[in-house]
Amino acid sequence: MTDIIIPLSKESPDNNLELRVALRSIERYAKNLGQIHIYSALPVPFLEDVDVVIMGDPCPNCKDVNLINKVKAAA
Repeated sequence: MTDIIIPLSKESPDNNLELRVALRSIERYAKNLGQIHIYSALPVPFLEDVDVVIMGDPCPNCKDVNLINKVKAAA
């Protein structure tokens, strides 16, 4: 079983459309799927049966640091 980790920032120009497309693709094409873990700065209200961990973005001017922090927390 393969778990999937998706780090999200608090900025989504399309109201999390990219997340919806990614989750649809995962559902359709992923084999041996374990759990999906989303590390987000804000709650994602449309998600069900997904582990959402709320983590802030402490560095507003450095998106890479925020991304790395979320991936490290997931590991």
